[in-house]
Amino acid sequence: MIDRIEFALSEALTALRRNGMMTAAAITTCAIALFLFGGLGSAYVSLSSYLHALQYEIAIMVPLKPTTLRSEAEAMTRRIREIDGVQDARFAPKEAVWKEWTSQPGMEKWRTTANPLPDQIKVLLKDLNKGNAVIEKIKQMPEYDPKRRIRDASPERERVGFLIGFVRLFGGLLSVASLLTAGTLIFNTVYLTVIARRQQIQIMSLLGASRSTIRWPFLLEGVIQGCAGGLAAGLLLWGCAAYIGSRTRDFLSSNAPSAAGIGTSTLILFLIVVGALLGILSAGLSVRKHLRYEG
Repeated sequence: MIDRIEFALSEALTALRRNGMMTAAAITTCAIALFLFGGLGSAYVSLSSYLHALQYEIAIMVPLKPTTLRSEAEAMTRRIREIDGVQDARFAPKEAVWKEWTSQPGMEKWRTTANPLPDQIKVLLKDLNKGNAVIEKIKQMPEYDPKRRIRDASPERERVGFLIGFVRLFGGLLSVASLLTAGTLIFNTVYLTVIARRQQIQIMSLLGASRSTIRWPFLLEGVIQGCAGGLAAGLLLWGCAAYIGSRTRDFLSSNAPSAAGIGTSTLILFLIVVGALLGILSAGLSVRKHLRYEG
């Protein structure tokens, strides 16, 4: 068993050394493709997390009738929480809302005036696409004051919802395209190596070598190329992230919704694993194709 492993590893390293230009091209292209894949994935996770947190900042303010009692308002709040698409609903007394509004810079002059605001219910959505349906159901509740308009940041809500869908679709398509590009080049590189060594493969077959013995050196060759490309892509992403972070740290607002990112070590390890899987899959397909033709 150990002899077979040593043979497969030595053959793979020899093939990589003999085909230096093709190996370098495969590793470079794999690194670029995985760099795009990792960058898009990391950006997608951060942006998706940011937009997911941002959607909870977009509130719907529902005005209540002046005759609504506190108990009735709390009962309406509980009914709103049960509506599909609602994340949370909270009763907002007009005194608290007025105090918060007049405490903002430049609003001090309004503190002595009469409070014109009604009691309200603040509604937060967990699904921005269901905002209009939620509003229609709220309008049917008897405590809602139809004389006042429901304050809804519908343009912002629709814009954030569109961005979430666009990021998911566009990021997924680019990730698939980058992986296909890397896999295709590794496939071609290994397949050219197989073609160049077809005479050696025929001799090994005549001497009784099994297909697994013939196949493993090429599989290891693809794995090494994929791992090298993944490592290079991870280190490049780490350098880019460190540079961008140092340049933008002072400009980021501490009040913005937090966006969860991917740890550097986790991202590098993930890209190495993806590169290894991509390499063994591409190499396996190329060897299988040649051995099928030879058979």
